[in-house]
Amino acid sequence: SGFSAGKNPELFDSASLVVLNEEDHTYYDIETGEEFYSTTRAIKGEMLNKKDNEINLAVGNDFDAILNAVVSKTLVEDIEGITKLSKEQVEQVYVDLQSHLDSLTSDGSVAIPQVVLFDNQTIEINGKTYGGIAGTADMILITPSGEIKVLDLKTSQNYLKTDPDRYEK
Repeated sequence: SGFSAGKNPELFDSASLVVLNEEDHTYYDIETGEEFYSTTRAIKGEMLNKKDNEINLAVGNDFDAILNAVVSKTLVEDIEGITKLSKEQVEQVYVDLQSHLDSLTSDGSVAIPQVVLFDNQTIEINGKTYGGIAGTADMILITPSGEIKVLDLKTSQNYLKTDPDRYEK
C-alpha cells in the first residue's frame, strides 16, 4: 500500500499547504505545485556565486539535521545526512544546541523543529508570479500558557551566545 500526503479539510481552512524542497531551497504548494518566494531570498537577495550558495545550503542543512536530532533526542552518533561539518563540529554544535534547548524548554515549553511558515498572498517579483512568500523557522516553541515563539537560530546575531569562530574549519 502507498502513502500520500494531503491536508484534512476539517483541520485546514487555508487553500495552501507549503513545503520546502531542501535540494534547491524552493517552497511550493504540494497540491498545486505553485512556487512560493523564499524569505531568505527576499531578505538576503539572490546569491550570485552558485558554489557559495550550495555551500551555505549544505551547512544550513547540516545545522537543521543536528537540531532535528537534538529535539527528537537522537544520539549524536546516529545523525545522518551531514555533508559539510566535521565530526568534531557536529558534536560541538549538538552539545551547544542541547544546552540551549534545555534552557528554552525548562519551563515545560515544547519545541517543534523546521516549521514552514507562509503567506499565500500572490506576489510578483522580477516579472514572475509566486503563490506567496514562505520560510522555515528553525524551531517553534509553544509555552505552557500557549504562547508561540519563533526561533531562527542560524541567522541570529547572537547564535547560542557563543563565539562564531568556534565552528569554522
